[in-house]
Amino acid sequence: MAKELTPSRQQPEEDKFVPLLCPKCGGIMAAQDVECPHCGVSAARYRAYMAELAAPAAPAGAGAEEPSPASPAPIAAGFWRRALALVVDYGVLLVAQVAFELVLSAVWGDGGRVLRAARRGFPVVFALAYVILCHWASGQTLGKAAVGARVVARDGAPPRLSIAARRALVWAICLVPAGLPMLLVAARRDRRGLHDLAAGTRVERVLEATR
Repeated sequence: MAKELTPSRQQPEEDKFVPLLCPKCGGIMAAQDVECPHCGVSAARYRAYMAELAAPAAPAGAGAEEPSPASPAPIAAGFWRRALALVVDYGVLLVAQVAFELVLSAVWGDGGRVLRAARRGFPVVFALAYVILCHWASGQTLGKAAVGARVVARDGAPPRLSIAARRALVWAICLVPAGLPMLLVAARRDRRGLHDLAAGTRVERVLEATR
């Protein structure tokens, strides 16, 4: 009986068809199908959409910057606060005057017309320089720092040198007729004297949070 001839090598099996299921409708898709032939949805996009829905949501407000607390509204320094600051600054002027007198007496003595003129002019020159430079540097003289007040310009910063000088000059001029600047401070609701109006400044209280 003749033996059946068997092939030395078997023929490769055909690739088995592995069906894919549509992630939306469950219909059968071929491997090369991009869209489901039944519902028309893109399988890749739909899977990405479902994965995004399944991801845990970020807590509300995560990653957002917390709003900074609002700065308190400025409060105008009252009449008596400013009057007390003026008294303290007058004390500073007296101390400077006494020190100046002692230096002149120790070095040049009491005689001489020039020295007498210097003694009379020192309070004016010192007071103007003291007020202008202190307000320009920090908005505060020693008196204002003691009572918790400061001079600020329209932008809320210490006044520029020119504004501080204008304010001091108007104050000096108006001080002669019965202290007009302080009378306006007492009368106006915003507590601004004539020198504040001329220079575009205001005197406000220094709150604890801004010290």
